[in-house]
Amino acid sequence: MAVQGNDVMHSIMNDKNGNLIGSGYDRLNGSVDTRFWVLNLDNQGNNLWQKSYYHNTTSVNYIGAISTAEDKGFISTINASAPSGSLSTEIMRIDSVGNTLWIRKFDDSNIENLSTILTTSDTNYIALGYTNSFGNGGYDMFIVNWIGLVVLITVVLNQVLF
Repeated sequence: MAVQGNDVMHSIMNDKNGNLIGSGYDRLNGSVDTRFWVLNLDNQGNNLWQKSYYHNTTSVNYIGAISTAEDKGFISTINASAPSGSLSTEIMRIDSVGNTLWIRKFDDSNIENLSTILTTSDTNYIALGYTNSFGNGGYDMFIVNWIGLVVLITVVLNQVLF
C-alpha cells in the first residue's frame, strides 16, 4: 500500500466514521531508512488516505500505536530506535486526513517507549510505556497524562504492583 518496500502495521482500530486506522512503518527498497506510516481504509478495505512521517536515516525503526482523538482526528505514539540502541518516543496529533497538528517528544539519555495511547472521557490523553532513563534503575513504567496544555509524567518504580 505504501511505496515499494517493507510495510509493517503495529496498531489498528475503528475510527469515529466506522473506517479502519492503522499505524506502523514503511521501509524503502533495500534501505534501513524507515518512516512512521498511518493508513486509513474504509470498511470495504479501500485506501482513503495514507501518510508517512519522518524520514530519518539515523533511526532504524518507527513503531507506535494510534487511537482516535476527541474530534475525528487521531493521536499516536511513535518510538524511534537508533543504531546506538537508544529509543526515543513522541506523541503526535494528526487531523482526520493525516496532517500533523503537533508533536511532543520525550527523549532522555537512554530508553523511553510509549506503547499505548487513549483519549480519556474528558478529552485528554493518556499514554503508557516504559523508561530506563530515570527512576529506580532497570525499566520502570512510564505514564504520560496530557491534560489540556499540562503534561504530567509519572514513573512507577520497578516493583510488584499486585
